[in-house]
Amino acid sequence: LTPTEAVFVASEAVPGRQPASSASAGKFDACAPKRSVVLRMSFVDSEPTPRIRGERAIPTKSNYFIGSDPERWIVSVPNFAEVVVEQIYPGIDVVYRDDDGQVAFDLVVSSEADLGRVQLSYQGADQVNIGPDGSVLFDTSLGELRCRPPAVYLVDHHGRIRLDGRYEKRMDGRVGLASAPRGHRREFLRSRDPAFLTFLNG
Repeated sequence: LTPTEAVFVASEAVPGRQPASSASAGKFDACAPKRSVVLRMSFVDSEPTPRIRGERAIPTKSNYFIGSDPERWIVSVPNFAEVVVEQIYPGIDVVYRDDDGQVAFDLVVSSEADLGRVQLSYQGADQVNIGPDGSVLFDTSLGELRCRPPAVYLVDHHGRIRLDGRYEKRMDGRVGLASAPRGHRREFLRSRDPAFLTFLNG
């Protein structure tokens, strides 16, 4: 993760290239040759230096031993279940989280934020399309990869209410978020204070 970009890697083992010792034992070798696709998702025209914080600390630590120079080693780095990028657009935070071993992200949106400013640019796919259900479909060398449409919730002290939400492709090829018209959304939210919208990618 970077302040304005997330990198996702999809891999599969190369058929027929698994070492015989592992294949005969019926095991998968993590070091066996793989084919991979790297997808980069960036938030276009967003705040370039947003504040980032970790939430829900977990007990494990990470160590990064880079080269042979101990001065470059980074040890005991804390890990978190969620990473929050604040105000990536005015009134909009991004929350990256684990979802059964997969990286997902939420957009927490204040009632006065302009959802039209949210634009996603993807690199690494041969082609990017929007499916009938509002998913983002990536044509890659591994086949078609899919990012499910966002679940949209109005969140306040009463609980959360499901709203319609889907991805849409903009004329410049970027991907945006389609939801209730902004004026209708504000009218709906005025009866609840405080109020937020959460886009759940998953």
